[in-house]
Parts: sequence; structure tokens; C-alpha cells
Amino acid sequence: MAQRKTEVLEKFTQNTNSLFCFKPEYQNCMKSSQREISDNALTPGTMTTCTDSSDDFCVNPHTQRLEFMFFFGNGYAADSVWAVLPCQKLTVLIDAVRCTLGACPPLNARNAFLFIAGVFYIDDRHKGEEGYEDISALIRNHDPTGTATDSWQACNAGFGKCPVKSAAETTFSEIRLKMGDWCVLRHEGGLCSHMFYLREITPLGENSRKERSQFPHRTALRKRPAIRCEMCRTLPSTICLYGDPLSVTSPSYYCLRCYHLLHGEETEEEAKLYSKVTLPDPLACFQHGAHNTPL
Repeated sequence: MAQRKTEVLEKFTQNTNSLFCFKPEYQNCMKSSQREISDNALTPGTMTTCTDSSDDFCVNPHTQRLEFMFFFGNGYAADSVWAVLPCQKLTVLIDAVRCTLGACPPLNARNAFLFIAGVFYIDDRHKGEEGYEDISALIRNHDPTGTATDSWQACNAGFGKCPVKSAAETTFSEIRLKMGDWCVLRHEGGLCSHMFYLREITPLGENSRKERSQFPHRTALRKRPAIRCEMCRTLPSTICLYGDPLSVTSPSYYCLRCYHLLHGEETEEEAKLYSKVTLPDPLACFQHGAHNTPL
């Protein structure tokens, strides 16, 4: 196996392959250092956020796991690697990924979907309850050209032709996905998105976790740095906003000074249009030994 792996790697090198990613003008796009987590800050306390409590009807022992590399917010820096079993439902991955907004979730925070290999997988476990919405509908019904003359044409343009399936009824073994293909998780009611891809399929060794109740779990976690304010680009951010109509991205990050410049004179009704989360003070973290440089 090791010899075969070496042979494959030798064939896919810059000297023997003409892929676009090997050309000089593309070398700075998605460097390998951004796709890997060199400083693994994983601890027993951060290995899991939730586990799969559903019944395991698998007759044969689990022999392999799928590892998905997730990226933090709107950036391209690898954040964590999540391991799941092929027999598990897609919803276990939705539940595992937690964000800052989880501290004060809005009414529609359970609305989420996964976009994998051209298919929308909707989290419809709470369908019929208050606050439920298929947040992929806005994307699927959007007409990117603006030339649709009726609703039928609009719903078939852009992503309109992509199939829609239930994430709660689909297992990882049922999806058609290639390693390295980009996917999207949109959760927290549509206020937060993450890019991710299938990083590796790993055999389960003697010392590996094998029980369904032990998945999903992290296999790597990046030490998250402080994030610079999106307005001044100088001070570290201490406030995170979700769904802010005055911001370009969601979530958006600001220092206290820039936040007051942007929202200091707003009314109570305007403040209800977005969710605000206070982040840990980077200066206090630095004084306690966390030498993080703002991005």
C-alpha cells in the first residue's frame, strides 16, 4: 500500500502533470499551509460538541470513517476536521458544528442545509414547527440573469435545477462525493456559512473510536486567532454581528469603536434586525498567555 501511494504521488507532481493548480500563476491560490492544521489545539474537552444517540442497526463492525475539513467563517483558513461514520445521517454534522451565535440563537436558528455535489440537503427535522423555513428556497428560486418571464423559468435558473433532499433521511454512504470537492454548510437560520470538503477516508485501527455514540468527533482543531475589525483593519474585533444589513458579510466582526460608529445612533427596531455577540477580549487572552496575532 505504501509503495502504491508513493507511485501515485510521483505521477501527480508539477513536473509530470499539467493541472492548472501546478501553474505558477495559481500557486498562491489555496496554499497547502492553509488547507492543513499544523498547530493542533485539540483537547479532550473540545473533541466533541454532541454525539449521535440514534440506534445503531449496523450488523458488521464499523471499519472506516470520513473526515471533513471545515473552514472558519468567510475565510480560507482550515478550522477543524470532523470525523463521521458512513452509516450516520447528515444531520449529525449539522449539529456538531457550533458557532458564536449558538450563545443566543434566534427563533429560526435550527434552519440549515448542506450543499453537497450539486444537491441541497435540508434539515427538516422540525418541519411544521414555529420558525421553520427552507432557507435554500431563496437560492434555488433566484434568477441570476434577471430575464425570467414567469415563476417556472425563475425556479429553473441558476441553482433551481439542483435536487432537494432531507438531511435527516440521508446517510453519508448515500451521497456521491469526491475527495476535495467543495461543499457548503449554511446554518444558524442562514446567518452563517462554512466551506468544507471530504479530506480523507480513514480505516479504523485497534485504538480508534468505533462506537456510533462516539461520533461525530474532531480529529484536529486550529487555535483560532483574533480577527481584525472589518472596518478599521487595525484593532482586533470584540463584537460579532449576524444578519447585519449594514455589513457586507455575515458574520461580520468589529472593534468596539467601529461598532459604535456604525450602529451608535440606531433605534431599538433597527437593532432587532441583527444578532450581536460579544467576543472575548484578545488583550485579556494575551495577558493569560494566548499569543494570538489578529488576522
